[in-house]
Amino acid sequence: MTRQEFINQLVAKGRTDVILLGDYINMATPTLFGCTNEACKHEWLARPNGITMGHGCPVCANKKLIGSINSVSVLRPDLIKYFVN
Repeated sequence: MTRQEFINQLVAKGRTDVILLGDYINMATPTLFGCTNEACKHEWLARPNGITMGHGCPVCANKKLIGSINSVSVLRPDLIKYFVN
């Protein structure tokens, strides 16, 4: 499969939340992907197979913490008063 064929496959599945940034080699070789969410714009390495199966941005899925995007102080500032140190 070529890079363009892979991109076409993502579009056909309705995947507009991620964009292929790196070089596509095959479905098992990790490559660079980017999040299209304006508030996030995170870049990460992932296997294209995982992306076609529905996996997306780890920050938007709250599986990776980025302090200025998905930390407790950003998402729930009302809880900060309960934290010590």
